[in-house]
Amino acid sequence: MAFNFEAFLSKVDPSQKYKYQSLTGGLVNLTVRATKLSPFVDGSIFPKHDTLILKYAPPFVAMIGEAAPFSQDRQLMEARALAQFTSPQGPLSDLGRPSSVSVPELLYHSPEEHVLVFQDLGPLLTLYEYLAAIPNETTFTSISAQEACPKIGSRIGEFFARLHSPNSLEQVSIWMSGDVQNPLGKDLVLQAAVMTIKDYLTRFNIPGVHSLSSRVLTDYQRDDLPMERCFALGDFTPGAVLLAVSDGDQPLGIIDWEFSGVGRGPNGDMPQFLASLHLLLLAASPHSPRQSAINLLIQGVCSAYRQHSSKWLPQPHLKLPTGLSVTQRDPEVPSESLQVFRSALILHGRELINNAVEREWPDSPQKESSVLIQEIVRKGAWYIERAGDDIEEMLDATNVEQLLQEDSRIMLRLFGIEN
Repeated sequence: MAFNFEAFLSKVDPSQKYKYQSLTGGLVNLTVRATKLSPFVDGSIFPKHDTLILKYAPPFVAMIGEAAPFSQDRQLMEARALAQFTSPQGPLSDLGRPSSVSVPELLYHSPEEHVLVFQDLGPLLTLYEYLAAIPNETTFTSISAQEACPKIGSRIGEFFARLHSPNSLEQVSIWMSGDVQNPLGKDLVLQAAVMTIKDYLTRFNIPGVHSLSSRVLTDYQRDDLPMERCFALGDFTPGAVLLAVSDGDQPLGIIDWEFSGVGRGPNGDMPQFLASLHLLLLAASPHSPRQSAINLLIQGVCSAYRQHSSKWLPQPHLKLPTGLSVTQRDPEVPSESLQVFRSALILHGRELINNAVEREWPDSPQKESSVLIQEIVRKGAWYIERAGDDIEEMLDATNVEQLLQEDSRIMLRLFGIEN
Protein backbone atom coordinates (compact mmCIF):
# COMPACT_ATOMS: atom_id res chain seq x y z
CA MET A 1 0.00 0.00 0.00
CA ALA A 2 1.56 3.28 -1.14
CA PHE A 3 0.77 6.71 0.22
CA ASN A 4 0.71 9.93 -1.81
CA PHE A 5 2.98 12.16 0.28
CA GLU A 6 3.11 14.79 -2.48
CA ALA A 7 -0.67 15.23 -2.49
CA PHE A 8 -0.72 15.40 1.29
CA LEU A 9 2.01 18.03 1.60
CA SER A 10 0.58 20.13 -1.23
CA LYS A 11 -2.55 20.57 0.91
CA VAL A 12 -0.67 21.24 4.12
CA ASP A 13 1.99 23.58 2.67
CA PRO A 14 0.62 24.76 -0.72
CA SER A 15 3.17 27.58 -1.17
CA GLN A 16 6.03 25.10 -1.55
CA LYS A 17 7.09 22.38 -3.96
CA TYR A 18 9.03 19.43 -2.62
CA LYS A 19 11.03 16.50 -3.90
CA TYR A 20 10.70 13.21 -2.05
CA GLN A 21 13.12 10.49 -1.02
CA SER A 22 11.94 7.20 0.47
CA LEU A 23 13.77 6.25 3.65
CA THR A 24 14.55 2.62 4.39
CA GLY A 25 14.85 0.86 7.71
CA GLY A 26 11.33 1.30 9.05
CA LEU A 27 9.36 -1.90 9.46
CA VAL A 28 6.06 -0.51 10.68
CA ASN A 29 5.53 2.77 8.79
CA LEU A 30 6.22 4.44 5.44
CA THR A 31 8.70 7.32 5.76
CA VAL A 32 10.08 9.92 3.34
CA ARG A 33 12.33 12.95 3.41
CA ALA A 34 10.76 16.01 1.70
CA THR A 35 13.15 18.71 0.46
CA LYS A 36 11.97 22.18 -0.56
CA LEU A 37 12.70 23.01 -4.19
CA SER A 38 12.47 26.77 -3.52
CA PRO A 39 13.30 27.23 0.18
CA PHE A 40 13.44 31.02 -0.09
CA VAL A 41 9.82 31.36 -1.24
CA ASP A 42 7.68 32.97 1.46
CA GLY A 43 4.53 31.46 2.88
CA SER A 44 5.63 28.04 4.02
CA ILE A 45 4.12 26.83 7.29
CA PHE A 46 7.56 25.34 8.00
CA PRO A 47 9.71 28.47 7.51
CA LYS A 48 12.65 27.24 9.58
CA HIS A 49 12.98 23.90 7.79
CA ASP A 50 14.32 23.23 4.30
CA THR A 51 13.77 19.50 4.73
CA LEU A 52 11.08 17.55 6.56
CA ILE A 53 10.47 13.95 7.59
CA LEU A 54 6.99 12.59 6.88
CA LYS A 55 5.80 9.30 8.37
CA TYR A 56 2.58 7.57 7.35
CA ALA A 57 1.09 4.86 9.57
CA PRO A 58 -0.87 2.32 7.50
CA PRO A 59 -3.42 0.09 9.28
CA PHE A 60 -0.88 -2.74 9.29
CA VAL A 61 2.85 -3.39 9.63
CA ALA A 62 4.21 -1.81 6.45
CA MET A 63 6.89 -4.42 5.73
CA ILE A 64 4.44 -7.32 6.06
CA GLY A 65 1.21 -5.92 4.66
CA GLU A 66 -2.44 -6.51 5.44
CA ALA A 67 -1.70 -9.94 6.92
CA ALA A 68 -0.28 -8.08 9.96
CA PRO A 69 -2.90 -5.52 11.05
CA PHE A 70 -1.67 -2.85 13.46
CA SER A 71 -3.70 -0.03 14.97
CA GLN A 72 -3.07 3.39 13.45
CA ASP A 73 -3.43 4.80 16.95
CA ARG A 74 0.28 4.05 17.31
CA GLN A 75 0.88 7.36 15.59
CA LEU A 76 -1.05 9.19 18.27
CA MET A 77 1.39 7.70 20.76
CA GLU A 78 4.40 8.90 18.76
CA ALA A 79 2.95 12.36 18.24
CA ARG A 80 2.30 12.59 21.97
CA ALA A 81 5.88 11.58 22.74
CA LEU A 82 7.50 13.95 20.23
CA ALA A 83 5.43 16.85 21.56
CA GLN A 84 7.01 16.33 24.98
CA PHE A 85 10.46 17.03 23.48
CA THR A 86 9.30 19.99 21.39
CA SER A 87 10.16 23.50 22.59
CA PRO A 88 9.01 25.53 24.34
CA GLN A 89 6.10 23.80 26.10
CA GLY A 90 7.33 20.19 26.06
CA PRO A 91 8.32 19.08 29.58
CA LEU A 92 11.28 17.08 28.24
CA SER A 93 12.47 19.66 25.71
CA ASP A 94 15.77 20.15 27.60
CA LEU A 95 16.29 16.51 28.56
CA GLY A 96 18.88 15.78 25.88
CA ARG A 97 20.88 18.98 26.30
CA PRO A 98 23.46 17.67 28.84
CA SER A 99 24.26 14.67 26.61
CA SER A 100 23.80 16.55 23.29
CA VAL A 101 21.15 14.07 22.18
CA SER A 102 18.24 15.24 20.03
CA VAL A 103 14.68 14.04 19.59
CA PRO A 104 12.95 15.32 16.44
CA GLU A 105 10.56 18.18 17.07
CA LEU A 106 6.95 17.61 16.10
CA LEU A 107 5.97 20.07 13.35
CA TYR A 108 2.55 18.86 12.21
CA HIS A 109 0.21 15.94 12.83
CA SER A 110 -2.81 14.89 10.77
CA PRO A 111 -4.77 12.31 12.80
CA GLU A 112 -7.27 12.00 9.96
CA GLU A 113 -4.66 10.97 7.38
CA HIS A 114 -2.32 9.34 9.93
CA VAL A 115 0.70 11.40 8.94
CA LEU A 116 3.36 12.93 11.14
CA VAL A 117 5.64 15.75 9.98
CA PHE A 118 8.68 16.26 12.13
CA GLN A 119 12.14 17.80 12.15
CA ASP A 120 14.80 16.26 9.91
CA LEU A 121 17.90 15.58 12.01
CA GLY A 122 19.96 15.28 8.83
CA PRO A 123 21.41 12.55 6.59
CA LEU A 124 22.44 10.35 9.50
CA LEU A 125 23.14 6.64 9.86
CA THR A 126 21.45 4.27 12.23
CA LEU A 127 23.74 2.83 14.86
CA TYR A 128 23.42 -0.52 13.06
CA GLU A 129 24.80 1.07 9.88
CA TYR A 130 27.51 2.94 11.76
CA LEU A 131 28.82 -0.23 13.39
CA ALA A 132 28.56 -2.26 10.19
CA ALA A 133 30.89 0.22 8.49
CA ILE A 134 33.69 -0.45 10.99
CA PRO A 135 36.17 -3.03 9.59
CA ASN A 136 35.61 -6.59 10.78
CA GLU A 137 39.04 -7.88 9.73
CA THR A 138 41.95 -8.02 12.14
CA THR A 139 44.29 -6.65 9.47
CA PHE A 140 42.54 -3.27 9.66
CA THR A 141 42.66 -0.62 12.35
CA SER A 142 39.99 1.97 13.15
CA ILE A 143 41.39 4.42 15.66
CA SER A 144 38.63 6.98 15.03
CA ALA A 145 35.84 4.49 15.81
CA GLN A 146 37.58 3.28 18.96
CA GLU A 147 37.88 6.87 20.12
CA ALA A 148 34.32 7.77 19.16
CA CYS A 149 32.40 4.76 20.52
CA PRO A 150 33.01 5.37 24.26
CA LYS A 151 31.74 8.95 23.79
CA ILE A 152 28.72 7.81 21.80
CA GLY A 153 27.90 5.17 24.39
CA SER A 154 28.27 7.66 27.23
CA ARG A 155 25.87 10.09 25.59
CA ILE A 156 23.27 7.38 24.99
CA GLY A 157 23.59 6.07 28.55
CA GLU A 158 23.23 9.52 30.09
CA PHE A 159 20.20 10.39 27.94
CA PHE A 160 18.31 7.24 28.88
CA ALA A 161 19.20 7.50 32.57
CA ARG A 162 17.63 10.96 32.55
CA LEU A 163 14.65 9.74 30.51
CA HIS A 164 14.01 6.88 32.96
CA SER A 165 14.30 9.04 36.08
CA PRO A 166 11.31 9.55 38.40
CA ASN A 167 11.54 13.28 37.69
CA SER A 168 10.94 12.76 33.95
CA LEU A 169 7.92 10.54 34.61
CA GLU A 170 6.51 13.09 37.02
CA GLN A 171 6.89 15.92 34.50
CA VAL A 172 5.28 13.89 31.72
CA SER A 173 2.44 12.74 33.98
CA ILE A 174 1.63 16.33 34.96
CA TRP A 175 1.79 17.52 31.36
CA MET A 176 -0.48 14.69 30.18
CA SER A 177 -2.79 14.81 33.21
CA GLY A 178 -1.71 11.35 34.29
CA ASP A 179 -2.52 9.60 30.99
CA VAL A 180 0.93 8.15 30.19
CA GLN A 181 -0.09 4.58 29.39
CA ASN A 182 0.45 3.09 25.92
CA PRO A 183 -1.67 -0.05 25.51
CA LEU A 184 -0.73 -0.73 21.90
CA GLY A 185 2.44 -2.75 22.29
CA LYS A 186 1.51 -5.11 25.13
CA ASP A 187 -0.12 -7.87 23.08
CA LEU A 188 2.25 -7.35 20.14
CA VAL A 189 5.34 -7.89 22.30
CA LEU A 190 3.70 -10.84 24.04
CA GLN A 191 3.15 -12.64 20.74
CA ALA A 192 6.30 -11.49 18.91
CA ALA A 193 8.93 -11.61 21.66
CA VAL A 194 7.65 -13.59 24.67
CA MET A 195 5.64 -16.54 23.35
CA THR A 196 8.41 -17.25 20.82
CA ILE A 197 10.94 -18.28 23.46
CA LYS A 198 9.62 -21.78 24.18
CA ASP A 199 9.79 -22.77 20.51
CA TYR A 200 13.24 -21.26 19.99
CA LEU A 201 14.70 -22.98 23.05
CA THR A 202 13.19 -26.26 21.89
CA ARG A 203 14.62 -25.87 18.39
CA PHE A 204 18.11 -25.48 19.81
CA ASN A 205 17.79 -28.30 22.37
CA ILE A 206 18.25 -26.07 25.41
CA PRO A 207 17.60 -27.96 28.69
CA GLY A 208 14.80 -26.79 30.99
CA VAL A 209 12.64 -25.26 28.27
CA HIS A 210 9.47 -25.15 30.35
CA SER A 211 11.13 -23.51 33.35
CA LEU A 212 13.01 -20.91 31.28
CA SER A 213 10.07 -19.96 29.06
CA SER A 214 7.81 -19.72 32.14
CA ARG A 215 10.22 -17.24 33.73
CA VAL A 216 10.09 -15.07 30.62
CA LEU A 217 6.28 -15.13 30.50
CA THR A 218 5.81 -14.54 34.22
CA ASP A 219 8.19 -11.60 34.31
CA TYR A 220 6.49 -10.01 31.31
CA GLN A 221 2.95 -10.39 32.62
CA ARG A 222 3.51 -9.35 36.25
CA ASP A 223 2.53 -5.90 37.50
CA ASP A 224 5.24 -3.26 37.36
CA LEU A 225 7.01 -2.37 40.59
CA PRO A 226 6.91 1.29 41.68
CA MET A 227 10.71 1.53 41.30
CA GLU A 228 10.68 0.32 37.70
CA ARG A 229 7.84 2.52 36.45
CA CYS A 230 9.36 5.16 34.19
CA PHE A 231 8.86 6.90 30.88
CA ALA A 232 10.42 4.52 28.36
CA LEU A 233 11.03 4.40 24.62
CA GLY A 234 9.44 0.95 24.62
CA ASP A 235 11.30 -0.55 21.65
CA PHE A 236 14.94 0.44 22.02
CA THR A 237 17.24 -1.00 19.37
CA PRO A 238 20.29 0.39 17.54
CA GLY A 239 17.88 1.27 14.72
CA ALA A 240 16.40 3.97 16.98
CA VAL A 241 19.77 5.76 17.27
CA LEU A 242 20.82 8.12 14.47
CA LEU A 243 24.31 9.56 14.19
CA ALA A 244 26.93 10.85 11.79
CA VAL A 245 30.36 9.37 11.18
CA SER A 246 32.63 11.51 13.34
CA ASP A 247 34.73 11.52 16.50
CA GLY A 248 31.99 10.97 19.09
CA ASP A 249 30.82 14.59 19.27
CA GLN A 250 28.65 14.25 16.16
CA PRO A 251 24.89 14.86 16.00
CA LEU A 252 23.04 12.03 17.73
CA GLY A 253 19.28 11.50 17.78
CA ILE A 254 16.69 9.09 19.17
CA ILE A 255 13.70 8.23 16.96
CA ASP A 256 10.74 5.80 16.74
CA TRP A 257 8.59 6.63 19.76
CA GLU A 258 5.43 4.64 18.82
CA PHE A 259 5.78 2.32 21.80
CA SER A 260 6.71 4.99 24.35
CA GLY A 261 4.86 5.43 27.61
CA VAL A 262 5.02 4.14 31.15
CA GLY A 263 7.21 1.07 31.07
CA ARG A 264 10.43 -0.46 32.32
CA GLY A 265 13.76 1.30 31.87
CA PRO A 266 16.75 -0.41 33.49
CA ASN A 267 15.00 -3.74 32.98
CA GLY A 268 13.25 -2.85 29.71
CA ASP A 269 14.80 -0.33 27.34
CA MET A 270 18.36 -0.93 28.47
CA PRO A 271 18.67 -4.75 28.41
CA GLN A 272 16.84 -4.81 25.08
CA PHE A 273 19.25 -2.31 23.53
CA LEU A 274 22.28 -3.97 25.07
CA ALA A 275 21.13 -7.40 23.85
CA SER A 276 21.28 -6.11 20.27
CA LEU A 277 24.81 -4.81 20.87
CA HIS A 278 25.77 -8.02 22.68
CA LEU A 279 24.71 -10.04 19.66
CA LEU A 280 26.79 -7.83 17.35
CA LEU A 281 29.73 -8.21 19.75
CA LEU A 282 29.48 -12.01 19.65
CA ALA A 283 29.16 -11.98 15.86
CA ALA A 284 32.17 -9.72 15.27
CA SER A 285 35.52 -11.25 14.39
CA PRO A 286 37.75 -11.67 17.46
CA HIS A 287 40.26 -8.83 17.96
CA SER A 288 38.79 -6.89 15.03
CA PRO A 289 38.26 -3.11 15.11
CA ARG A 290 34.50 -3.73 15.04
CA GLN A 291 34.58 -6.00 18.08
CA SER A 292 36.70 -3.51 19.99
CA ALA A 293 34.45 -0.58 19.02
CA ILE A 294 31.25 -2.40 20.04
CA ASN A 295 32.78 -3.40 23.36
CA LEU A 296 33.81 0.20 24.07
CA LEU A 297 30.34 1.41 23.06
CA ILE A 298 28.70 -1.03 25.51
CA GLN A 299 31.04 0.03 28.29
CA GLY A 300 30.23 3.68 27.64
CA VAL A 301 26.47 3.07 27.70
CA CYS A 302 26.57 1.01 30.91
CA SER A 303 28.95 3.25 32.83
CA ALA A 304 27.10 6.47 32.02
CA TYR A 305 23.70 4.94 32.69
CA ARG A 306 24.86 3.67 36.06
CA GLN A 307 26.44 7.01 36.95
CA HIS A 308 23.33 9.04 36.12
CA SER A 309 20.77 6.57 37.52
CA SER A 310 22.49 5.92 40.85
CA LYS A 311 20.33 8.44 42.74
CA TRP A 312 17.09 6.59 41.98
CA LEU A 313 18.27 3.03 41.22
CA PRO A 314 20.07 1.49 44.23
CA GLN A 315 22.89 -0.92 43.40
CA PRO A 316 21.89 -4.57 43.94
CA HIS A 317 24.01 -6.44 46.47
CA LEU A 318 25.47 -9.65 45.04
CA LYS A 319 28.68 -10.18 47.01
CA LEU A 320 28.82 -13.53 48.79
CA PRO A 321 30.23 -13.48 52.32
CA THR A 322 32.63 -16.35 53.05
CA GLY A 323 31.00 -19.50 54.41
CA LEU A 324 27.40 -18.64 53.49
CA SER A 325 25.28 -20.58 51.03
CA VAL A 326 23.01 -17.64 50.16
CA THR A 327 24.01 -14.05 49.52
CA GLN A 328 22.87 -11.83 52.38
CA ARG A 329 20.78 -8.87 51.34
CA ASP A 330 22.03 -5.43 52.21
CA PRO A 331 19.26 -4.03 54.45
CA GLU A 332 19.83 -0.56 52.99
CA VAL A 333 19.13 -1.78 49.44
CA PRO A 334 15.41 -2.22 48.64
CA SER A 335 14.41 -5.71 47.52
CA GLU A 336 12.84 -4.03 44.50
CA SER A 337 16.35 -3.27 43.25
CA LEU A 338 17.13 -6.99 43.17
CA GLN A 339 13.83 -7.69 41.43
CA VAL A 340 14.64 -5.10 38.77
CA PHE A 341 18.06 -6.66 38.24
CA ARG A 342 16.55 -10.15 37.97
CA SER A 343 14.01 -8.84 35.45
CA ALA A 344 16.83 -7.25 33.42
CA LEU A 345 18.62 -10.61 33.23
CA ILE A 346 15.47 -12.26 31.88
CA LEU A 347 14.80 -9.62 29.25
CA HIS A 348 18.42 -9.50 28.12
CA GLY A 349 18.39 -13.27 27.67
CA ARG A 350 15.04 -13.18 25.92
CA GLU A 351 16.20 -10.61 23.38
CA LEU A 352 19.48 -12.40 22.71
CA ILE A 353 17.50 -15.54 21.81
CA ASN A 354 14.94 -13.71 19.66
CA ASN A 355 17.56 -11.72 17.77
CA ALA A 356 19.78 -14.75 17.21
CA VAL A 357 16.97 -16.77 15.66
CA GLU A 358 15.14 -14.02 13.78
CA ARG A 359 18.09 -12.08 12.41
CA GLU A 360 18.97 -12.72 8.77
CA TRP A 361 22.40 -14.36 8.74
CA PRO A 362 23.66 -14.47 5.12
CA ASP A 363 26.10 -17.29 5.78
CA SER A 364 23.77 -19.38 7.97
CA PRO A 365 20.61 -20.41 6.07
CA GLN A 366 20.23 -23.44 8.38
CA LYS A 367 20.19 -21.64 11.69
CA GLU A 368 20.05 -24.71 13.91
CA SER A 369 23.39 -25.88 12.50
CA SER A 370 25.13 -22.52 12.89
CA VAL A 371 27.74 -22.58 15.65
CA LEU A 372 27.40 -18.82 16.17
CA ILE A 373 23.61 -18.88 16.49
CA GLN A 374 23.80 -21.86 18.84
CA GLU A 375 26.28 -19.94 20.99
CA ILE A 376 24.05 -16.84 21.16
CA VAL A 377 20.92 -18.86 22.00
CA ARG A 378 22.81 -20.66 24.78
CA LYS A 379 24.09 -17.32 26.01
CA GLY A 380 20.53 -15.98 26.17
CA ALA A 381 19.39 -19.08 28.05
CA TRP A 382 22.28 -18.55 30.50
CA TYR A 383 20.89 -15.16 31.53
CA ILE A 384 17.41 -16.58 32.11
CA GLU A 385 18.92 -19.46 34.12
CA ARG A 386 20.88 -17.06 36.32
CA ALA A 387 17.67 -15.13 37.11
CA GLY A 388 16.29 -18.14 38.98
CA ASP A 389 12.62 -18.70 39.75
CA ASP A 390 12.75 -15.90 42.33
CA ILE A 391 15.20 -13.63 44.14
CA GLU A 392 16.16 -16.31 46.65
CA GLU A 393 17.13 -18.71 43.88
CA MET A 394 19.02 -15.96 42.08
CA LEU A 395 20.96 -15.29 45.30
CA ASP A 396 21.98 -18.92 45.77
CA ALA A 397 25.75 -18.99 46.34
CA THR A 398 26.54 -21.20 43.37
CA ASN A 399 24.33 -19.11 41.11
CA VAL A 400 25.86 -15.83 42.28
CA GLU A 401 29.34 -17.23 41.69
CA GLN A 402 28.40 -17.97 38.07
CA LEU A 403 26.60 -14.65 37.66
CA LEU A 404 29.66 -12.70 38.78
CA GLN A 405 31.57 -14.36 35.93
CA GLU A 406 29.24 -12.90 33.29
CA ASP A 407 30.85 -12.72 29.87
CA SER A 408 31.65 -9.09 28.98
CA ARG A 409 30.01 -8.03 32.31
CA ILE A 410 27.24 -6.17 30.49
CA MET A 411 24.41 -6.51 33.02
CA LEU A 412 26.80 -6.32 35.97
CA ARG A 413 28.25 -3.07 34.66
CA LEU A 414 24.79 -1.62 33.92
CA PHE A 415 23.81 -2.09 37.57
CA GLY A 416 27.23 -1.17 38.98
CA ILE A 417 27.92 -4.62 40.44
CA GLU A 418 31.55 -5.46 41.15
CA ASN A 419 33.09 -8.81 42.12
